[in-house]
Amino acid sequence: MALELNNTLRTAIADMVADAVDAGSANPAGQLVFLTAGDAVVSTIVFNNPAFGAASNGDVSLIVSPVVQDSSAVGGTPTKFEIQDRDGNVVLEGTVGTSGTEDIVLASATIGIGETVKIDSLTYSAPDAP
Repeated sequence: MALELNNTLRTAIADMVADAVDAGSANPAGQLVFLTAGDAVVSTIVFNNPAFGAASNGDVSLIVSPVVQDSSAVGGTPTKFEIQDRDGNVVLEGTVGTSGTEDIVLASATIGIGETVKIDSLTYSAPDAP
């Protein structure tokens, strides 16, 4: 039998991740940064504070009202992202693309200079296994 975390632990982990994004004091809120393969910033989206709501069933969702967006993207082709706390420390990182197998799926592979990049929804799901 495979090791599995119970729902209470998964929910606690999700809440801890959400709290980690709100940690720090240098900036008003955490942020999501889209990066190229060479680590050049493509777009930075500042979250609300708090960034996430309360976790439930191991999932925690980004608060997107008011809207979270970058209305003046630097532009480029993102291949990865970082979710950073208020001090710029990386809390989560993952892949970006258009195929549907990445952690964040975009409608277009390239973000244009000055383009508005908006998050409609984002959910972190704590893993089932340790």
